[in-house]
Amino acid sequence: MTSLTHLNLSDTGFRGKIPPQIGNLSKLRYLDLSCNEFLGEGTIPTFLGNLRNLWETDLTYLYLSINKFSGNPFESLGSLSKLSTLLIDGNNFQGVVNEDDLANLTSLKEFDASGNNLTLKVGPHWIPNFQLTYLDVTSWHIGPNFPSWIQSQNKLQYVGLSNTGILDSIPTWFWEPHSQVLYLNLSHNHIHGELVTTIKNPISIQTVDLSTNHLCGKLPNLSNDVYKLDLSTNSFSESMQDFLCNNLDKPMQLEILNLASNNLSGEIPDCWINWPFLVEVNLQSNHFVGNFPPSMGSLAELQSLEIRNNLLSGIFPTSLKKTSQLISLDLGENNLSGCIPTWVGEKLSNMKILRLRSNSFSGHIPNENVR
Repeated sequence: MTSLTHLNLSDTGFRGKIPPQIGNLSKLRYLDLSCNEFLGEGTIPTFLGNLRNLWETDLTYLYLSINKFSGNPFESLGSLSKLSTLLIDGNNFQGVVNEDDLANLTSLKEFDASGNNLTLKVGPHWIPNFQLTYLDVTSWHIGPNFPSWIQSQNKLQYVGLSNTGILDSIPTWFWEPHSQVLYLNLSHNHIHGELVTTIKNPISIQTVDLSTNHLCGKLPNLSNDVYKLDLSTNSFSESMQDFLCNNLDKPMQLEILNLASNNLSGEIPDCWINWPFLVEVNLQSNHFVGNFPPSMGSLAELQSLEIRNNLLSGIFPTSLKKTSQLISLDLGENNLSGCIPTWVGEKLSNMKILRLRSNSFSGHIPNENVR
């Protein structure tokens, strides 16, 4: 067994302490203990310390996700210089991580330590000795300043910095060297400022989540590469006109758009024909007025539409006849009036959730709509 290079014990129902004999497997390159109930006495148990002390160890992939480990993991992991992938998310780790703790992890490329109570304390000019492609430190304490060391990580494809206590604006430099990023999550922070003043070019990251911050001003422009955009629970204001109607060269690829709980106002622009792949649209809790835009009926892939808690007027939107894939429709808390048409139950046969409360509809609910 001492020649073993790969050991996968993930999701096997093991619990308690890890046998220290694993520390004798000096040839291990791949170790997966994730999704169990392993625990350590204050820190990761001694078997990793044993591996660390075997200078010939080639441990490259270490998966400890979703267990019950506690303490500061880098007391055991800090010297594993050949680690390329380190996943320790979903544990009970706590403590302070400083520059010295990370200095020897020179081969690290994928790092997920999200969902732990760790604090990163590094100097403003710190440049890590590694180049990451995947970073998720969700729920760490990293703020209040935006982490300047991210600027040195020019190979990042996945960036998870949600709920990290950032109380700052997003610097201009962040958008330029990270054009290869595919996933960006800065949600649940206290990030402020106007995106349109810090982004020179349209956003081109495939998945962007900046929800639950204090961003304001006009909505940013998007490129054709974005598939999911969540800007909900911010303070974006003014009209959607430029955001929705300025990209008319070719159809946008966006599938999920969430602009809920902002201060957007004016009429909802009638430019939806250029967004044919939208599956979910959430515009609830803004200040939109006027009639429902007819071109929303062109969204053939639409499954969820939420526009409640606005100031829309007019009758039930007839253009929705064409959105046959709709599963959830929420038009509640508006000023819509007239009768609820019979075709709702006939044309929208996939509908499971229909919310129309707190409007000014009259008449009875057609039998066709009650199934």
